[in-house]
Amino acid sequence: MIMVMHDECTFNANDGKRFVWTHEEHNLIRKKGRGQGLHVSRLVTPIGRLGGGRVCKILKCGGDIWWDGVKLLDEVLTKAIPVVEEEFPGCQGLFIFDNATSHMKYAEDALRVTKMNLEDGGKNAKIMRSTSIGADAHPERGWWQSMVRANGTSKGLCTVLTERNLWPSSGPRFLTQCSIKSFSGKSKLNSSSKCLKSSNCCARGLLALQPDFKAQKGELQEAIEKRDTWCYFTHHFTASLTS
Repeated sequence: MIMVMHDECTFNANDGKRFVWTHEEHNLIRKKGRGQGLHVSRLVTPIGRLGGGRVCKILKCGGDIWWDGVKLLDEVLTKAIPVVEEEFPGCQGLFIFDNATSHMKYAEDALRVTKMNLEDGGKNAKIMRSTSIGADAHPERGWWQSMVRANGTSKGLCTVLTERNLWPSSGPRFLTQCSIKSFSGKSKLNSSSKCLKSSNCCARGLLALQPDFKAQKGELQEAIEKRDTWCYFTHHFTASLTS
């Protein structure tokens, strides 16, 4: 197994020293903005840069052009993995990334409760992939659930939970998602993300706890593992010092 660590950084035209020598009668004129940016993405192995720098990507960023998950996915699949197979024959690559939002991007058809409405269809609803559900009581030890109705409409939370025998047959109905007051102190309510991690208090929270939804991986990790390669994400920890 060969460890391949992803490394990226950004440089700007106006980066540099903030103190200079100048005559007291002269005013130093410096641009206020950061200037044109360059994003550098590369992959490093224990013996140096992967492919001797062939996989290094330098992107002139700014405006509408930024490094994102789509560009990283293309870099890894079309360049990095083939170079690993070429330079380290017979070995598996272990790609390591930090947990930046762009690295954790989901595929368009991924199982995500936040992209589902309470009822079928509706605004912003996404067409999701079919999913496998394990059940000991089922004759075949499990079954496949389609997330789309026969007419092409995406299934809502109520339909999906009912098909799994998780929707209450009587009593109060589930809310779509729990709400909390906004940080500004106003009466506006925002969706609570806490219930999506450890609670069955609402429809999204209950479905998010199901094994197939909990096991949903990001698009980058899914694509890498399909190539018989390993993928791992580091996590950032904040330490606090107390007297």
